[in-house]
Amino acid sequence: MPSYKKSMFSVVIRITLAALCWFGLNNQVAAEWRGSPLPSPTDVVAECTQHFATGNNLVCKLGRGGPTGSFLWCHLHGRHQGRTGTSHYRTAPLVTGRGGFHYGIAPLQTLTIGSDPFKEDVNKHAYLQMVMPPENYSNLLPDDPEVKVHCIASRKKDGFEDEMARTIGEILGEVSAHYRNELVRYLKGEISSKDILPILNSGIPLPF
Repeated sequence: MPSYKKSMFSVVIRITLAALCWFGLNNQVAAEWRGSPLPSPTDVVAECTQHFATGNNLVCKLGRGGPTGSFLWCHLHGRHQGRTGTSHYRTAPLVTGRGGFHYGIAPLQTLTIGSDPFKEDVNKHAYLQMVMPPENYSNLLPDDPEVKVHCIASRKKDGFEDEMARTIGEILGEVSAHYRNELVRYLKGEISSKDILPILNSGIPLPF
């Protein structure tokens, strides 16, 4: 493909991704920056990595910067091995702090990789970038000494909501059936970040 056509194709892809990301997250508690995904943050507050059995991984980093002082950046390397079938990835990274306070949980992101009859190994890369956290405690997160990023992910096509809710429950400790049900509803897209954060923080004071 001629270089000028490659450039035009790249621009179209970036604009499309930017539009999809912005409109997809615009009504969430943590809105994302406009524009195509930026490089990995250089001033990292906390990070996590989840390795998958196929040799690829999910990396999330909480960096200083952006309009509220901090932002979450994630890179998912999805991989499908074999000339038939599909592979599925679901992610919803969680950011917690001192005393178990929940700064935010990312909207569920889905990546499906189809097989290629001419390739044994198909790889895709996806990015997520979000402003963190909501304005009412945006000044707290960068200075919280116990802030953590948790890589919540599933490879399941069906039933991923229960698996991811269990993973979150293991991180947060024992949770009630109601709490778990609300997490599943969130992962199904039935309620938003604005709905789930008060539930996650029920009875938990601000870190400072």
